[in-house]
Amino acid sequence: MFSAKLLMHMCMAAMSLQIIFVISVYVSSSVSAPSCAGLKVLIHFSFLAQFIWMVLQAFYLWKVFVINDEHSDRYYILFIVIDRLV
Repeated sequence: MFSAKLLMHMCMAAMSLQIIFVISVYVSSSVSAPSCAGLKVLIHFSFLAQFIWMVLQAFYLWKVFVINDEHSDRYYILFIVIDRLV
C-alpha cells in the first residue's frame, strides 16, 4: 500500500508538470514577463517534485529489496517533508 502512495504522488507531480507545461505553451504569446517567469518557476518546481518522488521511490524499493524492510509506512511522513523542503 505504501508503494502505491509513492506512485500516486509521483504521478500527480508528473501530471502537474504536464498541465503547467501545456498551459504555458498556450498562453506564452500573450502573457507579460513576470507571468512568464511565474510559469517557469512552477514548471521548475513541478520537475523537481517529480524527480524527488522518483528518488524517494527508488530509496523505498532499495529498502524493501536489499534490506528487507517491508514495514516502511513510518517513512511516509519523512518522504512528504523531504519533498516539501526541496
